[in-house]
Amino acid sequence: MSKEVADRAAFSARLKELLTKEGYKTTSPTDLARHFNLRYKGSPVTVHAVRKWLFGFAVPSRTKVITLCSMLNSTPEYLVYGVEGGTVPVDTDMALKPEDAELLVCVNRLPVRERLLVREFARMLHSTRGEA
Repeated sequence: MSKEVADRAAFSARLKELLTKEGYKTTSPTDLARHFNLRYKGSPVTVHAVRKWLFGFAVPSRTKVITLCSMLNSTPEYLVYGVEGGTVPVDTDMALKPEDAELLVCVNRLPVRERLLVREFARMLHSTRGEA
């Protein structure tokens, strides 16, 4: 096994370990993608991409690792390299208030087409404010 393959497998094992520790369903790429996309500022990840993380076929980019670590109360050093220590990244801009969490629950209960409309509407509002 090459070092790259071994590194991806080790990343996958640590990701599953942290997911279990934090109470997530490790066997559900769909569930993880949904939780991840609620927190990630960039373009949403696909279920297929998350499946690659969980099965050791890929390691996400640095920004995605930071979001994962924020979700899983871990550090990038541990998740990617298995090195203990470091600082857990805290994304204060993305901290959910109770009313925001309630809104997300309501949106997630909508049919897919309506959820996409809500997402596009929110992006449109965000872009009109000149924020990145």
